[in-house]
Amino acid sequence: MVGLALCVTAFGIVTMGIAIWASRRVHTVEDFVVAGRNLSLVMTTGSLIATWFGAGALLVAADEIALEGLPAAIFEPIGSALCLLLAAVFFARRLWNEKLLTINEIFSKKYNQRAAVLAAIFDFGFITWVATQFLALAGIFHVFFGIPITAGVIIVAIFLVAYTMIGGMWSVAVTDVAQLVCLSIGMLFLTWTMLAETGEGSLLGGVNAILASNTPDRLTLIPTSSAPEFLGWLGLLAAASLGNISGQDLMQRIFSAKSADVAVRASYLSAIAYLTMGIAPILFGLGAGLIIGENAHEAVIADIAQRLLSPAAVIIFTLMVMATVMSSVDSGLLAPASILATNVLPQSIRDRIPALILTRICVAVCGILSVVMALSGLSGFELLEGSYSAGLTPFVIITFGVYRKKDPASAAVWTLAFGLVLWLGEMLLAVLIPSFDLDAMLPLPSSLFTLVVSVIIYFAICRIVRARASKN
Repeated sequence: MVGLALCVTAFGIVTMGIAIWASRRVHTVEDFVVAGRNLSLVMTTGSLIATWFGAGALLVAADEIALEGLPAAIFEPIGSALCLLLAAVFFARRLWNEKLLTINEIFSKKYNQRAAVLAAIFDFGFITWVATQFLALAGIFHVFFGIPITAGVIIVAIFLVAYTMIGGMWSVAVTDVAQLVCLSIGMLFLTWTMLAETGEGSLLGGVNAILASNTPDRLTLIPTSSAPEFLGWLGLLAAASLGNISGQDLMQRIFSAKSADVAVRASYLSAIAYLTMGIAPILFGLGAGLIIGENAHEAVIADIAQRLLSPAAVIIFTLMVMATVMSSVDSGLLAPASILATNVLPQSIRDRIPALILTRICVAVCGILSVVMALSGLSGFELLEGSYSAGLTPFVIITFGVYRKKDPASAAVWTLAFGLVLWLGEMLLAVLIPSFDLDAMLPLPSSLFTLVVSVIIYFAICRIVRARASKN
């Protein structure tokens, strides 16, 4: 493992060097947050793919698919790929033309500052997403180096926070493309090896062997055996495909594109690439039982790599995972930090501290909060689902703000307040009471319930306000 440790260290040094090099282009907060709105099609597409195809799509998804079968793939990677497609069709051009620095600014522009402040709180759902990435990489280091999970989370966090603080969006975009190359090579190599092993030298035979090892219900993408099961599946799809559209990480890349056309094309290309790359974790999850055994549902990809790869190939795999996680974490840290520094902190603080320095400080603060969440005891899938569900109510408000004429600000404020109470309450109770299950208490899965009730509250408030105005 000495060779692996040296390669991991070298990879970290190179990544930090790229960040330092890219930081020379950072002179203003606009450079730090949206790369001066100057990213090319290649840079925008690569950054979108690398940002989203992180530990959630690769590691957590493979574990959940190994446990639940193909229906779990609707969350990752299918739901997220659909989100990128919806962003391309309905939002990329309209929002790029608004010339926003953060997605939060659309709330103050279309509604009022109170709505913007409430919406900003939702963006801290990224903290749970970053926590997922910290746990994933710490788990890999635990498997290969025996580092305790807690220590691993702290080590990972220090490094990733540091290189994100250095160069902001410029360093994130440049390193994302480099990390995407590592990810693609490593994932292709491991997938090829697994299929060749299970198919006795034949890739197609490997696919057939994996499919034959799973029962029909595990290979059914849409579960229809019962209404609760179908609604739960639909809730996961809603959380992944709609809850991410309001995310600062997605919109930050759209805003960073050099033109609206680039933003739209990059979103289309990343959706296609995301779904294509997502085939690999699906195969890993479905093939885990064949390679590892019946109880395979934790650290599936790491286990497969250890069993099938040579020591040299394990190094490639570990670097791939590092690239995967790092490309997600930098964006997950930068997104809430940008909103915190630009839209949330009191004006008195923003007047005293230069915007660029303040944003870097906020990156560190978000990193600390992510470490706390990573060590809270929640599983990776629970953290991932919680972070995606956070965006459902803001998605409703953004959609109406973009496509409807001026609606009363109170409709946005009350709808956001409802969604905030439900989301924070569910997350808090999940930490305090591990057995707590909000879905069991609601007529619909919490994500669908949030989406439906948010729409109802919004239109109800609009109608009440307009009725009062007509009477006056």
